[in-house]
Amino acid sequence: MPLSRKLATLLFVLALCLLARSHYQDGLVAQQELLLGIMPPLFAGLLLGRTALWLAATTYFAILLIVSWLDLRHGVGDERFDRHLG
Repeated sequence: MPLSRKLATLLFVLALCLLARSHYQDGLVAQQELLLGIMPPLFAGLLLGRTALWLAATTYFAILLIVSWLDLRHGVGDERFDRHLG
């Protein structure tokens, strides 16, 4: 695998990790207007091939499932939500 592809893969993985961290830290309520955050990993996955594209889509779906479960578990009165809702 060439170095440029390794670096692209590394940036792809880091983008997904940062996306997961922001969703976990702020919850889904804060992410309502930031749906474009998935676009860079999806474009990177598209450039890296179909496997990477499907990996990005499934990883993002898993992030949404886990964070929505955490949001439901913590409830709307959590301090993460109070910080963003006012």
